[in-house]
Amino acid sequence: MINAVFIPATVSLLLFLVFTYLYEQSKQAYFRAWQIAWTVYALHYFFVGWHAFSNSSIAAFISSVLLGTTAICLVVSTRLLRQKFSFRWFDGALFAVVVALAYWNLHRQS
Repeated sequence: MINAVFIPATVSLLLFLVFTYLYEQSKQAYFRAWQIAWTVYALHYFFVGWHAFSNSSIAAFISSVLLGTTAICLVVSTRLLRQKFSFRWFDGALFAVVVALAYWNLHRQS
């Protein structure tokens, strides 16, 4: 379990620190998006570990939502290369799809 949860979470936290440094050096918004993405990814592994030890369905659901949120952060970061951040309907729709897929995955497993 340590190899499956602890090591990827540690690596993602180290990458969070790298992108924190890069953001502080350049103040580019896409580095902030990557910083958030790595933080969310590390939290995803926290909930994976929680689910593995307690078999909590809420931990599995949150873990899936966080993994999808990581992908959304990466999508947003590509837009930040060209323009400032502005929330668009597509962002909300993408997050709704992530939550719906996490919910479907939760009920498919039970």
